[in-house]
Amino acid sequence: MTGLVLETTELLPERLASTIKKAIIGGQLLAGSRLVEADLAKQLGVSRVPLREAFRVLQGEGFVAIHPHRGAVICELSEEELIELFAVRAIYEAYATEAQAAARDPDVIADLETSVADMRKAIRANDIDRYHDLAVAFHQIIVDRCGNKVLARQYDQVKKLLARYQAEMVLIAELPAHSILDHEKMIRAIKAGERMEAARLARAHVDDLVARYRASKRKARPGPSIAAKKAKGQR
Repeated sequence: MTGLVLETTELLPERLASTIKKAIIGGQLLAGSRLVEADLAKQLGVSRVPLREAFRVLQGEGFVAIHPHRGAVICELSEEELIELFAVRAIYEAYATEAQAAARDPDVIADLETSVADMRKAIRANDIDRYHDLAVAFHQIIVDRCGNKVLARQYDQVKKLLARYQAEMVLIAELPAHSILDHEKMIRAIKAGERMEAARLARAHVDDLVARYRASKRKARPGPSIAAKKAKGQR
């Protein structure tokens, strides 16, 4: 019996899912649009079989919905989902930040401070993509190194669903500067060993993100036209 060799093509559906996910987060593929198998297969140079597997991966992560007669459709962003996801995120991050304040690990603190310094450099360079990656990594450091592996695994699952909302949030003009200030406050509480304050700041940071995101969406919604306003006034 010859030895079995695991080909890299075994991971093709996961790689395809990752590529499509990045396009969704980056806005190249729009919410509500259908993922046409034939077009994507031709564009990516693959057959439809691994592509269908990739769609199922994306369905499991909440990025697409698969309908019997329509195929895979990119899920719309939902304010209800936003609130629920960020409520869970706040719970996880508050716990992890409190644990970091209890531990006061100098290596973790140094890495967090470096992360914030790099964020400031990215903002000065107007490198929003770099800032976004650093902001995500900041919270990942806190969670991954809080000493709770179960929490870290659960957080990773939620993080996949958060990605689309976080990518939109970073485009809100005033948000990066406010977030950096929040991060610095969290570091100070961790360094001082102020566990309850560290947890409070972590929750407040997430709550502020949600509030600013929702406010930006309200501003973006077009109001009634002048003609509509006049018609309403004449009734």
